[in-house]
Amino acid sequence: MADSTPAAEPQTGFKKYWHWLRVFVAVSVIVGAGWLLYKQLKNVGAETILDGIRHVPVWKIVLAIGLTALNYLILVGYDWAATRYVQHPLKLGRIAFASFICYAMSHNFGWIIGGPASRYRLYSAAGLTTLEIVKLVTILAVAYWIGFFALSGLVFVVWPPDLPTELRIDPDVFQLPELSARPLGMVFILAVCLYLAATALRRAPFKLFGHEFSLPPFRLSLFMVMIAMLDIAVASSVLYALLPPEMNVSMPMAMSVYLMAMVVVITLHIPGGVGVFEAVVIALLAPGNSPHLGELAGVLIVYRAVYYLLPLLTASLALVGHEIWTLRKKPV
Repeated sequence: MADSTPAAEPQTGFKKYWHWLRVFVAVSVIVGAGWLLYKQLKNVGAETILDGIRHVPVWKIVLAIGLTALNYLILVGYDWAATRYVQHPLKLGRIAFASFICYAMSHNFGWIIGGPASRYRLYSAAGLTTLEIVKLVTILAVAYWIGFFALSGLVFVVWPPDLPTELRIDPDVFQLPELSARPLGMVFILAVCLYLAATALRRAPFKLFGHEFSLPPFRLSLFMVMIAMLDIAVASSVLYALLPPEMNVSMPMAMSVYLMAMVVVITLHIPGGVGVFEAVVIALLAPGNSPHLGELAGVLIVYRAVYYLLPLLTASLALVGHEIWTLRKKPV
């Protein structure tokens, strides 16, 4: 007993410091994004941004809401395929409900905080074991990343956005060639090819934390990659639908900008990409003293309300209703 107690203390201390380090990094990134947004918008008055919100036509907002609903419908395909992967298929209605709740939560609170906790609550009630839920959440994450790599790779190679000037080194200090996302796109495509090849060739399971995991079959993997690509394409179209026509932004350009912003958001693990997403989009679409800066800022506020906050409100009400209904069904 005397030997085991001292050994446990450093681990506990490490976990405590690691937790606070993650919090510090997250807060630092949000503050940094806020500073960058301030720098970008410091010459734009609040009234100009409000005008940008007011000038978004109602029909565009309705279209954006419709595309958001379509996006959440597509997201059901992830969970449907994942329940097949863990060999515990459920009724489509139950899968759709869990998918909507979980993605609304993870979009706003981050994948780590929002997704697994909600899925554990809903899928354990549906009869899945803890190990099945772990496998389900894992394959959902893999499917999204591979689909993200596939679409990003294609878009970055064909329509690569130039990197924001804020991310470049001062040419007076160190001369670099014009930077773009094309090399990153090539790396993404290579990763997708390697993954799909592994699902086609590897049959034997592999062990992780003492449990066996198998790669999904090639056809199921390909289906999930296609769902992920369609999901991200429709999500980017929500932003595109709200952009003013005078900005002359094409759909491929809007998609490439959206993907570049999501690369930064996902890498930094900031819940909902608050501030970070907006800063990258503004840097790419309205750099410097663009005359469309105020309009774009207004559009991004509308976009966050439509794509993030409205589904979160709807999912919260649906989850409360589900919990009340579940409690009423239980025998007293």
